Amino acid sequence: MSIISKYFAVLRTGLSNSMEYRANFIMNNLFGLVISAMVNMYLWKSVFESTAQATIGNMTMADMLVYIATASVCARITQSGRTERNAAEEIRSGDLNKYLLKPISHTIYTLVSSLSEHISALVFIVLLTLVVGIPLAHSAGVEISVVGVLASLPILFCAIIINSLMSVTISYFAFWFDEVWTFHVVKDISLWFLSGQLLPMSALPETARFIASIMPFQYLAYVPAGLIIGKIPAADMLLHLSGAIVWIGILGSITALIWQRGLRRFGAYGG
Repeated sequence: MSIISKYFAVLRTGLSNSMEYRANFIMNNLFGLVISAMVNMYLWKSVFESTAQATIGNMTMADMLVYIATASVCARITQSGRTERNAAEEIRSGDLNKYLLKPISHTIYTLVSSLSEHISALVFIVLLTLVVGIPLAHSAGVEISVVGVLASLPILFCAIIINSLMSVTISYFAFWFDEVWTFHVVKDISLWFLSGQLLPMSALPETARFIASIMPFQYLAYVPAGLIIGKIPAADMLLHLSGAIVWIGILGSITALIWQRGLRRFGAYGG
């Protein structure tokens, strides 16, 4: 079996598994997205009304509310799932043995399985956005850029890989630690601030904005959301895409290094 066909079979199986409990899948994506977006939008509405400022970070209140909704959608699409976190349990329980005995890369297997979860969520969220999101943005006087939407797609794909690599790397710390769940929680909370889901990078102080501009977190929400609502020119897509690809290479190398070091400690008990 060729390499592509092996991982395509993993992707197909993952898609079937992700849709096994459809009601649970829809509720998790729907309520998780809506609650997150509504809380952040209410927060920013209160900020504008209490400060009486016309713009914050070069955004009007309407711009900000649409940005927050769009950033929440992007963050939901790119968030890591249970597959990457299960890698830690596989190491702890010894189930990792079955991957070591097969001609398959555990890291790539995990990333492809995670991608299947993201594809299922992406289809549902895009449909929800078309039906609800775009009419709401239009009613607020903010036009969604079709070119920006198309430009954001490769960025979102790279962002999915970036977040998955970060989560897999954290899970591989299970070679050294009995419990790594706390690390995942800290990462998720940090990304709420650093990815641009809570506030746009343009609203940050200059020093913080510079640091954020060279880190990979911006690709998870700020950059794709900015492209979609036209706050980031579509012409800048190649520049951001290049940066995202570079970070994939960096994070992939770190993940591979930790995997190799971790295997030296793995006792292969259980499984």
